[in-house]
Amino acid sequence: MCLTKRYCSEDMGAVEGGMSRNDFHCWVEDKLGNVIFDPQNFSAYHDICRINNCDIKKPVYHKWDDQEKYLKKHQVKMINIQDFYKRPKPLMCNYNAYAWAKHSGAEDPVVVIGSMGWLKNNGRGAWWEFG
Repeated sequence: MCLTKRYCSEDMGAVEGGMSRNDFHCWVEDKLGNVIFDPQNFSAYHDICRINNCDIKKPVYHKWDDQEKYLKKHQVKMINIQDFYKRPKPLMCNYNAYAWAKHSGAEDPVVVIGSMGWLKNNGRGAWWEFG
């Protein structure tokens, strides 16, 4: 289940305004805005959630305004992205997302950029790890 920033955190404005735009996360949504691809099975993600008392099964997303500007800045260079489709890699979310959108066969996939984290187990907002 993916939740919006309005539900998860009251301090998202500080995150969006204060973080470098080199700190970002990419995922794939369908045309209705539902997250349809964002691999979570990396051991580092499990460690981050354990350390910060988060639930790995409850990712949270905040799509940034001006998608075109930021996606252009972090566009995928022309390499064989088929490898990222077969085996997504940690900290390579833009490559993972573009590869999945290109090779999955999903109808009208949309690569988006923004912030991602997980809900805290204590019910007090979210831990924003990326973006």
